[in-house]
Amino acid sequence: EAQRKKTLDDEEKLRTAIQKGMMQGEIEGIKKGKIEGIKKGKIEGKIEGKIEAIEAMLEIKFQERGLRWMKKIRQIQDLDKLNRIFQDAKTLDIESFEKNLESYL
Repeated sequence: EAQRKKTLDDEEKLRTAIQKGMMQGEIEGIKKGKIEGIKKGKIEGKIEGKIEAIEAMLEIKFQERGLRWMKKIRQIQDLDKLNRIFQDAKTLDIESFEKNLESYL
């Protein structure tokens, strides 16, 4: 009887330890998920901001001809590409800009 009680106590301790571990794992997973979500949100915000900057630059510099490209530019989700497009819009004439832009699409 004493051995049976000890076995039951050990099993209960094991169950409790497993539950604690699982809860701790869930908490860690939630924390990591929140951090990843924040990072993703920041990147998405930068992308959206860069797209808006490109649109403003195209409107100022190339007017309607430049703005024609915005539908395709909005589909780009690569911040590096968007940065290059913005630089091109700042420094190139419309023909060179359009030629370079095609390589990013």
